[in-house]
Amino acid sequence: MSASPFFSVITATFKRGNLIKPTIESVLDQSEQDFEYLVVGDGCTDETEAAVRGFNSDKIRWLNLPENRGSQSYANNHGISAARGKWICYLGHDDLWSPDHLRSFRELIERDREADFVVAGLVDWGPPDSGWLAITGIFDSSDAVATNFTPPSSIAHRREAIARSGGWSDPFEIVLPVDSDFLLRAYEAGMRFVSTKQVTVHKFTAALRYLAYLRPDDAEQRAALAMLRASTMPASDALIAEAKKRELFLFHKHAHTNFKPGERHLRMRHGKGLRLPPLQPLEGETVIKQDAAMRAGDWEGTAEEQPATRRSWMNPRPKILIPYSGGAADFSIEVAQMPAFRDGGRLRVLVNDSEVETKFKPSRTGGGLLSFRGELAADNYTIVSLLIAPPLLDPAPRIAHAEYDRIVVGDVRLRPAKRGLLEKILASLRFRG
Repeated sequence: MSASPFFSVITATFKRGNLIKPTIESVLDQSEQDFEYLVVGDGCTDETEAAVRGFNSDKIRWLNLPENRGSQSYANNHGISAARGKWICYLGHDDLWSPDHLRSFRELIERDREADFVVAGLVDWGPPDSGWLAITGIFDSSDAVATNFTPPSSIAHRREAIARSGGWSDPFEIVLPVDSDFLLRAYEAGMRFVSTKQVTVHKFTAALRYLAYLRPDDAEQRAALAMLRASTMPASDALIAEAKKRELFLFHKHAHTNFKPGERHLRMRHGKGLRLPPLQPLEGETVIKQDAAMRAGDWEGTAEEQPATRRSWMNPRPKILIPYSGGAADFSIEVAQMPAFRDGGRLRVLVNDSEVETKFKPSRTGGGLLSFRGELAADNYTIVSLLIAPPLLDPAPRIAHAEYDRIVVGDVRLRPAKRGLLEKILASLRFRG
């Protein structure tokens, strides 16, 4: 590898472990090979280092902050300080690049010598079967950056751009998300942005996947990587056309809000599963009430007309966090509106990925009471999934999708399950064994 590669690629990571491998593989698959790859842990203590070193590639360097800081800002800045490339690129630890991503960057850089930032088209895939397919990063004028947000996985900038506009900000000192802040400061410093106008980035944002860090998974990334390698991923033009049809083309805007510094950052961590209520043993009947906490693509905020309820959003398999541990529990969920099912379908429920039998007692208002028994995790949070769509068989990203209705839920009650005589005998026998 060159002592001064053309590109330095930086991936900030935390709690991804072996699941980071598809992202790394998509970088190593690049047709443009004049790059170094810095994977920077945000105080990682899991198997991430072993996963990275397992590639045994002289292109990859593993760096790790001494403690977790809770934002990509710190890892990105650390990576920049260690980078040797002329141009700096970023790739999220759960995102993928098409094989021609860096090549399209270099071709544009060599055509346009005045560019400070180059931006690739990015498709933001929502949860499977959500129908969410948003495109960003496609523009004609540098001024588009002032309005339209583009995630870091689709940008590259000159190394010296950092001296002109500064590095990545501390998330607790700013109102905007750190990536919006980074781009807008560069734009306000007079830097010139140009777009490749080709979709070469595939994003599976944790901000749309409730509790993504609590139960991480790489099934979507693995399926997408296989499609990229087999050249079966929908082409750039098809993705752009579909996003326009769904009114999701250049949908992402900079999140200007009235939040206090650091407030939005903390809310996003809640939705991803990085900031959770304390885990407690279930010792008696308890009620989990709905609140307005951010829950990614699973649930809308509480409605003004029904403030004690939440309506599901894009994910047709929305999840409910249960911050209690223990054994078997009896659940009852107040349903203000049951979704309509086609072709004789019904609502199915998973407790920690295991399907349970349910009973539904309808009310005159179109809702009712959903009851079931499930096994709480012994020493971890439990996740209840409400399957409006059928169980997921294929996580691969796709343009075609079905339309699913939504569910509106209220209080979630649970209590330790009462065991019958036979259950007590069996439990006693298991204990003695």
